[in-house]
Amino acid sequence: MTSEDLDKLAKFTDAATALMRAMEVRQNIAGNSEIVFETSHRGEKIVAKFLMAAPINISCLLGEVRDLHEFIMKVLHRSMEDDCAEEGRVSDVTKMLKDFVDSRKSVVITTDPKVLMDGGADA
Repeated sequence: MTSEDLDKLAKFTDAATALMRAMEVRQNIAGNSEIVFETSHRGEKIVAKFLMAAPINISCLLGEVRDLHEFIMKVLHRSMEDDCAEEGRVSDVTKMLKDFVDSRKSVVITTDPKVLMDGGADA
């Protein structure tokens, strides 16, 4: 994904989430559920497009994050190897990358994704 792609996705996400006012889960007698997002009339199309595209966009972003993380770790290891060649030296690049990796925050989720996929309605 290019920076332009990310900017477009961010604007699309911001616009759609700003139009989502409430969410409700309804269940009928047969036990089927539907998730209803409340929005204004003018927000219907963008919210619908956002919800349909969300799985694809999330998958793309996860792929990008994984690729970037893998690249950062390769560069960090290479930088550390170069530092070891010069005994007792830790370069600025190694310090910056190590600080970046160490300062990453965990993503807050409500439950383990495996539990959601295996348990479904029990979650």
